[in-house]
Amino acid sequence: MPEKRALPKRVKPEKRERVAAKGSGRGGATREGGGAAEGKRYEWPELVGKNGESAKTIIEKDNPFVTAVVIPTENFRDLTFCCNRVWVNVDNKGNVVSVPRVG
Repeated sequence: MPEKRALPKRVKPEKRERVAAKGSGRGGATREGGGAAEGKRYEWPELVGKNGESAKTIIEKDNPFVTAVVIPTENFRDLTFCCNRVWVNVDNKGNVVSVPRVG
């Protein structure tokens, strides 16, 4: 008779997607609960209105697992989700126009 294996314990819904808005002191959110980027920031709302290249530097410093890509809002971009990419959407003056997020 085959050996019985214990089934994995169910994870409570509130623990499954635990997201804390603590960040690195600048108001961004961090993700907890596993993965290579545990505890690293995944969004940067404070960068809206800032220079795109400066935003890129800040993002890559806050989360070394991602690559920030500065791109004008009217340019085509790959719409597939990528866990190590952050689109930094800028206007014609080079200022960030939307919240940069991992994806």
